[in-house]
Amino acid sequence: MSRALKENDVLELSKLYEAEFNKPDLHDRVLVFDVVGKALWQHVLSVKNERSGSEASAQSEDGSEDGSEDGSEDENEYESPLQTEREGMNAERSELTPVLKQVAKPEKICEALESRDSERNEKESESHDDEFASNGEDSQRNDDEASDKIEDVQIQKATETNENADTAFNENAETNQNESNENETKSQHDCEVEKDSNDENLTSNNEEQSGNSSETSNKSNEASRRGSKEEIIRQHKFYIHSSWLAVQSSYFRSLFFGGMRESSATEVPIQISASEEQAHLMLLEAMYRIDILDIAKVDELLEVLKLAHIYDAKFVFKKSKYCLQAAVVSLDICEKIMCFIKIDNTITDVEDLVDTLQSFLAKEFSPLDKTWQTKSFTDLYEPSLKYLLSSDKLVTASENTIFHALMYWIEYRGIENVLESEGMPSLLSVVRFELMPVDYLYNVAQHNAVARKLPDFNDHYLRGISYHALSDSMKRRLLCQPVKRKATTQPFIPYTWVIPRDELDKLVGTDKRLVSDQFWYCGYRMVLVITGVVKVNNLRGNQELFTATLTLGVFNLTQQSEVIIQWQATSQSFKSTPVEGIHTFTQKACMSSVSIKYRMDVQLEKSSSNEAMINRSRFNPNAFLKQERPTTPCLSIDVRMNLLECML
Repeated sequence: MSRALKENDVLELSKLYEAEFNKPDLHDRVLVFDVVGKALWQHVLSVKNERSGSEASAQSEDGSEDGSEDGSEDENEYESPLQTEREGMNAERSELTPVLKQVAKPEKICEALESRDSERNEKESESHDDEFASNGEDSQRNDDEASDKIEDVQIQKATETNENADTAFNENAETNQNESNENETKSQHDCEVEKDSNDENLTSNNEEQSGNSSETSNKSNEASRRGSKEEIIRQHKFYIHSSWLAVQSSYFRSLFFGGMRESSATEVPIQISASEEQAHLMLLEAMYRIDILDIAKVDELLEVLKLAHIYDAKFVFKKSKYCLQAAVVSLDICEKIMCFIKIDNTITDVEDLVDTLQSFLAKEFSPLDKTWQTKSFTDLYEPSLKYLLSSDKLVTASENTIFHALMYWIEYRGIENVLESEGMPSLLSVVRFELMPVDYLYNVAQHNAVARKLPDFNDHYLRGISYHALSDSMKRRLLCQPVKRKATTQPFIPYTWVIPRDELDKLVGTDKRLVSDQFWYCGYRMVLVITGVVKVNNLRGNQELFTATLTLGVFNLTQQSEVIIQWQATSQSFKSTPVEGIHTFTQKACMSSVSIKYRMDVQLEKSSSNEAMINRSRFNPNAFLKQERPTTPCLSIDVRMNLLECML
């Protein structure tokens, strides 16, 4: 017998915390969501971006020794509130150092102050050691005890002449580091006892400068640490279990057990924007009650997916993906999800969700030969287009159609508006140039005006031409073989021509011709032409028999083009002769014709005119004149085609 828990037991175990959501019985923390106004939130984001930029420049100067650690931290968009607070205090402290240098100009005093700075930094954690590494390297770490005493005496003399400046420095240092409280209190006491009355003017001037700097830094510190009461719109407090959140999210693990102030705080605040308020509430509840996402809307799931990615809430992230996969039931929803994860945000580890979207797009637009001119296709976002055209499940008659559809989409959107999304393949990389027939590749694709404007077209074109230059045996030995797309099992009909009956009647017995609309097949532009319509005779069952000539023309051929196409015109109303024809199209011989015989229904009406009444009375009282009236509204012609071979 197996000792392992059954699936239902594991599921029951995972739901033990459901009943404990926001219950005060077993909780150990209170998590507070401070919903802040737009102005403060933008300020917080700008401060964070400035600091991340300065940290990135510092890392580039110091080297990439700690690159692996920094990379893991950069993946989280939001930082801990306490971490933000401490960074603000460190910045304030570094700003006050040059102020003190201006007050106490002797070079020895400045060096002494930097040395004292270094001694304090050595008592901090390793993270603070990294931030102040430059100050620690400049300090005199290996000085003997005698030089340390001399520096302490210099510091005391400096504070005698600059009481207010040193006091401002100590106040900011006291806020930044609790470990230096005793030294700063002693320094303040010494300054009060040994104050030098000869430098009153200098002291008053420096007091004003340091006071302004202190006031400015305190305001900045306070704004980055937490919004004022007026800027906090509302608060949400939850009884939580820190261990339960920590095992699900690395963010909460660092917040509650990372050695910061929140590790010992009972009430932990987190600032959030009003636009993400509901998503945060749903995220927190989902970490206890994961099944609430089953009834969430698509917009709610997308926001929760984004936050779960930011906070590294793995199980909520997976559940959000599964719910979104099940929600892909329409093109609008598919496009909304694709746009959110690939354009509006850069969310990683969503390959399974993208596969679902790609499969839906391939099914929606197959066969591509009939859908690439629709508005739904031209309205696709760029990521959706790339995933659609790169799908192996997309049904199409030829790789030519993939290239032609892509060029049509770019031309419709405007090539200047087509942007290469970061992390996405280039537009032309979705086309498998090796599978394009050499005639189309050489005579059509090479001269496409839109393609020639794309920077990487020559590379892709040469790759396709080089593949066709290989022998069959060399092609089979290639390590990377081009993958053919899904083939259709149904006969492909690229065009159906519906001709109104009145238009056909105008052609009977004349030299006139009727031309269809242009249509495309495998990247070639074609038309149908019907001429020589002749009425043969009347058939039984109120039908008439006609003969005509149906011609297929291909018009975007060059002088070197030679395209072999097998085609057949079919209809319920006629038979063609020959039934199926194979024709080689060139620039000079770009037309192929077949003879058709078709039937049209007519209805015989009884005439109620006075003349009919006279005839009935003279010859046959029971006879009525019969008048022919066509009943068949139109003639429908289906054109079935197959691109057999293209050669130079």
